Formats: sequence, structure tokens, C-alpha cells
Amino acid sequence: MEEARTAEQAGFRALWISGHFHPWNDARGQSPFVRSVIGALSEAVTLPIATAVTCPTVRMHPAATRAVQTESSFRLGLGTGEEVDHHGTHSTAENARLHTVPAEPVPIDISATT
Repeated sequence: MEEARTAEQAGFRALWISGHFHPWNDARGQSPFVRSVIGALSEAVTLPIATAVTCPTVRMHPAATRAVQTESSFRLGLGTGEEVDHHGTHSTAENARLHTVPAEPVPIDISATT
């Protein structure tokens, strides 16, 4: 987060982060789940944030990254994720879903090497 804030203060116009941080080997540290890092970065800076590039499959578990970010105070709750209705004493939910759809399609950049 400190590096992102420094970049913003220095006048950078965007943040591009990789699907895993350099140097990509076990001897020099661990790699977080990039989508969790995007959430944390969006609270730290106002710059646009992009992945450059990330694997479309999951290699690092987001719960592990979130546990590090919250200094192990994170608890993972799992469920089926379908729409639900709930009529309780203190709250009601109609067609509740556990995801948010963006107003505009997310731009996709493709990368490859030969």
C-alpha cells in the first residue's frame, strides 16, 4: 500500500499489478491473490488499477491473502451462493445474491509470449 501511495503522490496516472509479485520464487517471499490486493489498493489510492497480467485460473487462495491483510483476524464463510429470500423478525431479503455486477463491462487485455 505504501508503494501505491508513493506512486500516486509522485504523479503516476495508474497502477498496473501482476498476478503475482516479483521475483516469483519461494526463496524471496510469497505471492498474494491479486484480486484481494486490488480491493486493498482501491482503499489506499484513487488511481485506476489494472492487472498486467494475471492467470484466469486461481493459483493463490483469496482467503489466505485476506488473512495476511487482516493479521489473521479473517474468517472464511462458505455457502452455495444462489438467490435467497429471507423473512425474519429483524430483516427481510428478496432475491438476495452474493455478487455485484459492474455497470459497464470490464476491459480485458490479452497477453502471451512465443
